[in-house]
Amino acid sequence: MHLLAKSLIRQYHRLLDDLLRHCQSFSLVFITETWLLPPARLPTSWQQFHLYGSPVAGQYRGSMGVSALVSPRCPLPVVEFPVKCKYALGLQLGRSLRLICLYLPPSLSTAEVQSVLDSLLLTDDTIICALSFVVGATTMVSTS
Repeated sequence: MHLLAKSLIRQYHRLLDDLLRHCQSFSLVFITETWLLPPARLPTSWQQFHLYGSPVAGQYRGSMGVSALVSPRCPLPVVEFPVKCKYALGLQLGRSLRLICLYLPPSLSTAEVQSVLDSLLLTDDTIICALSFVVGATTMVSTS
């Protein structure tokens, strides 16, 4: 493996260790732009769920991607549920609370963002976390 790549991996591991050390009181941590490709995992004992990125041509990484890390001390069981959207990671906490974590790339048009939001199956117990996206000032998102 190239020396620079090894150095970057070591830095990434140190960064993850620092992050989790500062998040000891959290039950759940979301990380965006993980660039992970399947079946990669992060070097941690925390439970992991991944919305893997898209492969980048000529490189050994993906683009985009979201990871959810669940603390070993989380008081609720956490399981993934299917979301039919390439930008969404769905997690269920306990019996009914559902989190949908969205990673919407800045390049999406307003119509594409609206289409993604319209495709989500929502319940009264659903929370949407939107991460790393930019939408124009004229965008109006409504609930029905």
